[in-house]
Amino acid sequence: MWSLLIKEIDRQSVIVKGGLNMLVDDNYSATIITDEQHARQIDKLEIVEGEIKVKDGIELTPLDVLNEIKVN
Repeated sequence: MWSLLIKEIDRQSVIVKGGLNMLVDDNYSATIITDEQHARQIDKLEIVEGEIKVKDGIELTPLDVLNEIKVN
């Protein structure tokens, strides 16, 4: 299951981790179930008024492109 882990930092909700079948290893304020495309690009997301949104002026990379990216 793809999900996002949220923490309260300086009274703001911040997405700190995203991934598949993650082990919850710390005290998070929330866990949100999401799709693969969002979970793999948490740097492009923010929480605004309690909702997860893509940052202004940013587009999520399509999954087929993400899957072609090789990690060293």
